[in-house]
Parts: sequence; C-alpha cells; structure tokens
Amino acid sequence: MAIVNAMRNIINILPGKISNENKEDVKQSLMEYKQLLGELNTLRKINEPYLLELSNALKEVKGQSHIFLFYQQEFRPIPDHQTINDLSRNQDYQSDVLDIFESDKGVEPINVSRIKEAFADAAVTFHHIYIKQYPGRLPNLVWKEHSMDMFDTFSELASETGGIVETTSKPDVAFRHAAETAENYYLLTYISPDQARDGGFRNIEIKLKDKAYKVIYRKGYLAE
Repeated sequence: MAIVNAMRNIINILPGKISNENKEDVKQSLMEYKQLLGELNTLRKINEPYLLELSNALKEVKGQSHIFLFYQQEFRPIPDHQTINDLSRNQDYQSDVLDIFESDKGVEPINVSRIKEAFADAAVTFHHIYIKQYPGRLPNLVWKEHSMDMFDTFSELASETGGIVETTSKPDVAFRHAAETAENYYLLTYISPDQARDGGFRNIEIKLKDKAYKVIYRKGYLAE
C-alpha cells in the first residue's frame, strides 16, 4: 500500500511540473514511478519454490487437502487522459509514457504445469477466490487494473487441480461456497495398468455421461 501511495503522490504533482515546463523534474518523477513499479512487481512475484515445498509437506498428510487463496483485485494509479496527452506531446517523455503507463507488463509467470503436477500428486485441490473491489475516483489520476497476470495464473492452477474459481465482492459467501464444494465428494479408487515407476506424471481423466454435471477431481499423480 505504501508503494501505491507513493505512486499516487508522484502523479498528483505531475501536472504542475508539466505546466511549468520543468523537464528535469518531470523526468525524475517518471523514473521514480518506474522504480516503484518495479518494486511493486517484485512484491507481487509468486514464490514457486515455496509452492513446491508446500506440496511436499501436504503430501505427508493423509487424505485430500484444500488450499483457499483469497486474492483481491489490484489497481495501480496512472495519470488521467489529459496528463498522458500532455506528456506524450513532448518527445522527451513519449517512450517513458509508453513503457510506464500504457504497457501491461506483469510479473514473470510461474511454471503452472510443474505446480499442478506437484499439487495433484499430493492430492491438493487449489481454490481461487477473486475479490473485486474498485478503489474509487480521485482527481488527476485513473486506476488501471494490475491483476490479470495473477488472476490468469491462479485461475489456471485452480482449474488444473480440480478447484473452483469464484469472482465476487463478498468473500464470505464465496468461501462458504468453496468449502461446501470441498466437503461433498465421492471416493473412487482404481489400479493403473501402467505400473512403471519412472517418475513421470500420470494423467487422470473422468468423464460423465450426463453433461449437465461438472466433475472436480485430482488430475493425476507422479509414478514414483
């Protein structure tokens, strides 16, 4: 939150610097904002080794495990349309405006397949509860959504591990729904015809004749 507030403070004083034609101050403000954006993305980076360690720990726990991730919609402040236009008219700032304010660079993606296989092998179901919340209007700036990279990654992980993706403004209701889904299940077992223990990932696929139903299940296991 401190980083976002610092970004907002920079944007609030940008129009005055532009109108005073203080090019050095404008460039300095743009560089400070870019540095803060880098720090923000560093904080948002997903710790892939930690997720793998977590799956190893949960593998020692008997039965099915459920992980519920609550992730709130993120926004970052950028200048309003007028300020963006004022900056873009000056060639000294054009490349910075494109790179800092108009690009959609997110955090480096994780290897979802590797995490999916580790979670499936540990009988872990990952549920993604996405909380929508708009921060409200403020002068001289607009809020640009800064969460689709995370949303896509966590949603894919939930889908691939048999979990649910819930988008809501009421997290308590979404959690109740996810918990009810986790509590209702059938236990099915089978013996694989492929008994080779080569460390490879064995996919599991369950099909239903009645297309009106959706089945949530463990997607596979590591043959170790």
